[in-house]
Amino acid sequence: MNSIKKISALLSALIISGSAVIAAPASAYADKLDDEIVRSAPSFVLSKLETSLSAASFSTEQSSIDEVTQHNIVYSLFDGHEAHVKDGSAVSGTVQIPDAVYANGTYYIVKKIETSAFEGNNNIKAVDMQYASGLTEFENRAFRDCKNLETVALPFNLELTAFVSTAFGGCESLREFVPVYGKNFNIIDGVLYTADMTKVFRYPPAKSGDSFTLENGVSIGFKAFEGAKYLQNLNVPEELNESTAESILKKYQVFVKDIESMNISINGVSVFHFPENDFEAPSVDPIFRGVVADVFNVFTDKRIDHYTKCYVNYVVKTVIKDGDTDLEKALKLHDWLCERVKYDPVVSACLARKEIPEYKAKNHCDASAFIHYENAGKDYSEAGYYTVCDGYARAYKLLLNAAGVCCERVSGSATANEITGHAWNVVMLNAHDDDPSNDRCYYVDTTWDDNANGYGYDNFMRSVDNDFPDHSTKYCNWEIEGNFNEIELTSIPEKSYSIWTIGDINGDSYVTGADLFILREYENSNDWTDDMRANADVNFDGIINENDVEILSFFIDARLGDINNSGNIDEYDYLSLKHYLERPQDIGSYMKVSADVNMDGSYDDRDLEALKSLFGRSCEKVNYYFNQYCFEKIQQKIK
Repeated sequence: MNSIKKISALLSALIISGSAVIAAPASAYADKLDDEIVRSAPSFVLSKLETSLSAASFSTEQSSIDEVTQHNIVYSLFDGHEAHVKDGSAVSGTVQIPDAVYANGTYYIVKKIETSAFEGNNNIKAVDMQYASGLTEFENRAFRDCKNLETVALPFNLELTAFVSTAFGGCESLREFVPVYGKNFNIIDGVLYTADMTKVFRYPPAKSGDSFTLENGVSIGFKAFEGAKYLQNLNVPEELNESTAESILKKYQVFVKDIESMNISINGVSVFHFPENDFEAPSVDPIFRGVVADVFNVFTDKRIDHYTKCYVNYVVKTVIKDGDTDLEKALKLHDWLCERVKYDPVVSACLARKEIPEYKAKNHCDASAFIHYENAGKDYSEAGYYTVCDGYARAYKLLLNAAGVCCERVSGSATANEITGHAWNVVMLNAHDDDPSNDRCYYVDTTWDDNANGYGYDNFMRSVDNDFPDHSTKYCNWEIEGNFNEIELTSIPEKSYSIWTIGDINGDSYVTGADLFILREYENSNDWTDDMRANADVNFDGIINENDVEILSFFIDARLGDINNSGNIDEYDYLSLKHYLERPQDIGSYMKVSADVNMDGSYDDRDLEALKSLFGRSCEKVNYYFNQYCFEKIQQKIK
């Protein structure tokens, strides 16, 4: 509460009116920036602080009376014989800031470096301020993004405000602070500390060495390790184990978040283990598994992004084979996801009670389905991978995109979940085909296909228009800006299809010889409707040809005449067919294909006569329903 009051007081002190800012000198406010408070403040507060303090740095009560340029540096001159460094954009090489500048017959003591004075100057390699004894203050972004700046010698009387820490952000070549003596600071091995050595104030971004040891009683200042590109390991005085991992990561998260390296370790234990090739899965060290999602920003941290991308590539490389069709890829990755991930039991319990669950960022990010949770003995009964519908949908999109299949995440409403909304996917098969008429959208809900008893396919490759009624895309949100989104849909498809109507080319809800008759005329398929073309592609390869005819012919032939599905055609089938012709309402949909013996699309006495000629024939027993038969064939092929 005390920290909140301090931040509130600081924001309240900054009075902004239009474009004018009424404030005391920036240093007065910068001194109020306690590092512990800043680290714990919400991001919007930090943004407000930086904006306001930056504005404040322009708005002291002093007004310059003149300007002077010496050695390509512009100085502002003030009453009281005071000078500020205003513009160093034209200087190059080694920059020396003098104790004073001479102008108008008198000396002006250099006391301040103004906001952005040297920002973006890539021509300077060193800054020497050790002889500027009157220089006490840096304003915001003083040396920001001086990408070739290598060494800095600080002035004796410099006050360590927050602006000193952020002054060197983006100075990617800065390797040391020159070891000079200072009233308010110490420099040890090129690293800037407070005078009492209780805080690391600024670590040079390009300092050599991959490890740093934090002595007992020493804390880390705000942005102290920003941009450190060689540093990987932080040795801390605390003992690291599974019970202390969370508190240690959170205590030193300034280090964890600010260094550049992908490989981060604490006391020599790496947080992430990244593989050398796509045939190995990345992992999080067991010590950190239960807490990594709570410490790292799962939306923006590049380590989380890299971990996710490595995991996605690993899955695709080990699950998908060369020559797999888009549907086979979609099915394999559907099965992998449902086998690997479980629905978050805490969220599930809330929804069962008709309560809105607590928001967890981990459940709504791209990495969600790939981050392993250890058994913490609290929320989860066992270790595993847990997420919610959003995590399922994000993971499925990433996996299919990496496999070369067009897929997007869709969010909307679902009747089975009226509390929080729902997310699922739309998949476009054969989007890489040169013929856009072969591009067809299908809807997939891996969340609903996954359940406590295993997983199924009730929500796999469905049409939202016909057999996906519980999903409303009226309020869809299309996610087309993800880190790994290489294949995109840019608008909601006007029409979707279902693999469960495959083979029903004439649209009468049955797969019979009449459909086979139409399919045999596939060379005239340009005159067909979109639905006919979609249902005629019975092997789902995006092309209608003799291969589809062969598959449908086999199914029809295997079922033809075997009315009672016994595997043999005999007088019992004849009696059954005769009964059905007398009472056509008794003919089940699965019998339609076997009853049209002469394959003319109708059921009459001619079928009875044709059936007699088939007596004694043995039939291969196949699934009653052609769509299930086709799906079984695909499953057999991919396993």
